[in-house]
Amino acid sequence: MENLFFWQYEFTPGFEFDCLRYTVRQSAGALHWHNYCQLALCTAGRGEFTFSGKSYPYAAGDLFVVDNTERHGAFVAPGETAKFLFVMFYPQFVARGTENAFDYEYLLPVSYTSEDFVNKIGADSDCGRRLAPLLLDIEAENRRRRPGYEHLISAKLRVILAELLGHYGMAENAHGIVDRHRKLRPAILYLEQHCQEPVTLADAARVAYLSPSRFRHLFLETMHLGFKEYLIGLRYQMARRMLVTTDTSVAEIAAACGFSNLSGFYRLFREREGVTPAEFRAALHPAQDNN
Repeated sequence: MENLFFWQYEFTPGFEFDCLRYTVRQSAGALHWHNYCQLALCTAGRGEFTFSGKSYPYAAGDLFVVDNTERHGAFVAPGETAKFLFVMFYPQFVARGTENAFDYEYLLPVSYTSEDFVNKIGADSDCGRRLAPLLLDIEAENRRRRPGYEHLISAKLRVILAELLGHYGMAENAHGIVDRHRKLRPAILYLEQHCQEPVTLADAARVAYLSPSRFRHLFLETMHLGFKEYLIGLRYQMARRMLVTTDTSVAEIAAACGFSNLSGFYRLFREREGVTPAEFRAALHPAQDNN
């Protein structure tokens, strides 16, 4: 079985965008996934950026486009380090509650079909040379947070995504992908709001006005993972957040987040974090009793 974990990141409520400087220090790690989109710019070092079934060498200036479901990870040789700038955002930061297909087209570069998509944009390419300063600029804007920064960041991100649209030539084939995302959006919002409840695929299909069989196929085709796996990921995200921000017992957290089987939650958590929930919390709050 593929070694895999879910990478949790907390955005400011209502502003699902952020930038993160990250140092890769070792290669003995697992692939991960997250439910936000990511543009990863290498700023120093060398290594391999790996996706499920694909791998690319990287060096300073190379850029990688990552959607909100694909398994991936950046690795370096033993004893070496590499540095990245991560620009991260939820799809709804770009297209929230809109029926305008034009807005959804901005998301095409991060709504790709994994097998056929070339995630790497080289530092020496025309697109790479244009995008690197734009990513550094949006990071600076996010750091300064001068009046109106939210609108500036929103506009600058659209410029970056428009550059990617041109690079990949996606606008010409936009209709099918945009239509799938628009059909699924009500169900995705519903799952985010009700994931801790005993929600079923039929419930989500009903919200999207689709038959269960059509919804199952469309969900897998668009999100690149199954309905159950996505739902578990949302519950896991909620549970991990509660472990960090509350002193609620592990059993109560598991139940509150929709995990009916406590041992199954422990097994999932250890698979993704390498430690038990109590050990994870203790590492963050050493003085706290987790028994």
